[in-house]
Amino acid sequence: MLAAILLSLILQSINPVLWTAMAVFGAYIFLRFAEEGKSVTGFGLGNLITASRLIILMIVGGLLSTLAPSLIALLLTLNVALDYLDGHLARSRKEASEFGRVFDQSVDSFYVLLAYFYLYLFANVTPLVIVAGSLPYVFGTVFGRSLTVVSPRRERLAPVFAGINFLLLPFAVIATARWQMGILLMSISIVFISFTISLVKNVGQHCVD
Repeated sequence: MLAAILLSLILQSINPVLWTAMAVFGAYIFLRFAEEGKSVTGFGLGNLITASRLIILMIVGGLLSTLAPSLIALLLTLNVALDYLDGHLARSRKEASEFGRVFDQSVDSFYVLLAYFYLYLFANVTPLVIVAGSLPYVFGTVFGRSLTVVSPRRERLAPVFAGINFLLLPFAVIATARWQMGILLMSISIVFISFTISLVKNVGQHCVD
């Protein structure tokens, strides 16, 4: 994904990121079915909702240049609502799994990256947003796993950090330039703080191992 992000920056187009995401998510889901022999009904309702979030993001990404900012903000907000719903349903129906956790976190990272790319390409904001959006993929490249933490306390804080950032992004899309920068500074700060805490925790665990 990092190569796709770099290519998107060079071409000033979201397409390399979109095509790479389609390939990666498609392969991940296919392997899930192939390894466990699950049908669509056995995929789990929570995972199906996560997949619907991914489809919404793909549609938004493919139509970034044509959709009105208000509609993009609405679709991003819908994505946030579905993000709450998929985890809630997975837990209540006892369908929670490692696959679902990684799938959900990967779609979360893609949501943030896509929103940042829109703001960079069409709102002329600082390229720093792309750096922030790339951090989960840098982490995955270095540690070979998704951006997670090992502290139980941090596990409780993680949804709070993510939820605040997810809600900030739709507002950033429709905000005026004056407010947009302040919202993005808060968003980027949350991403960098979360990344730094996770990095310190995982480096420490890696050294102990």
